[in-house]
Amino acid sequence: MRLQIGKAELLPLLLATLTMVAVLGFGPAQAFAAPASKVDVCHSISNGSFIHINVSENAFEAHVGHGDVSPGEGVPGMVGYEFDAGCATVLSDADDDGIADINDNCPGVANSDQVDLDSDGSGDVCDPDADGDTFEGPLGDSADCDDLNTDINPDASDVADDGIDQDCDGFDAVSDGLCRSANAAIAVTAQLNPNGSWIVSDSRVHVTDLIPFNTTSVTVKAESPLCVRSVSSTLGAFCVGHLAGSQYPAAPELTMQIQCSQFPTATLYIEVWEP
Repeated sequence: MRLQIGKAELLPLLLATLTMVAVLGFGPAQAFAAPASKVDVCHSISNGSFIHINVSENAFEAHVGHGDVSPGEGVPGMVGYEFDAGCATVLSDADDDGIADINDNCPGVANSDQVDLDSDGSGDVCDPDADGDTFEGPLGDSADCDDLNTDINPDASDVADDGIDQDCDGFDAVSDGLCRSANAAIAVTAQLNPNGSWIVSDSRVHVTDLIPFNTTSVTVKAESPLCVRSVSSTLGAFCVGHLAGSQYPAAPELTMQIQCSQFPTATLYIEVWEP
């Protein structure tokens, strides 16, 4: 038997359907839309614990408003704990280094070794003053040039000639105490004369003459207490090699080999240190 519905019967049926939709809280578009996707929620129950449930995305904000949280978030009222994917309570490990945050001396930076040189409770990888010598390293103002060595800081005494910059001034001390950049670096120029001699801008610095057609030891020498740190130059096309060099620690003189077929047009740029 085939049911026949006329126009007169269809209108009341449609009105009844729309009334049911309104009672359930859906608009017409929602009533015929595809179902909303589901999200995981750690749902608070009456005894203060949480259980894992799936809810519609449309209902998620309402659940959060009632105290529910998502997996991976912190447990309300429990510092250092979070929910895992199944809403079980576990210790938080924000940096994923295998050390729980409540036990981690650098909870924001991975450091599974937990090394703490100065034993101040802050791990070396996140401690501005890792060696505890009161000078900050690269995580702070960088005054300490080796923040993992208490013997190296701006207040330390620099041991001469050991190749280590204990006082963080950028240079190692030398035994005579003169060849350091303690006060100033002086820029000196030397212009080559046609006769092979040099006109030097500072009378305390001396440059030996060039000898054409010979391999010449060109020496830049500074009067005490000055020391020569480096020499660079612009030499003409008539020279084999180049007149440039540097030395550390700085020394009273710097010697280099150069061979020229004739006098080039040349300028020397000399850096001299004054203690």
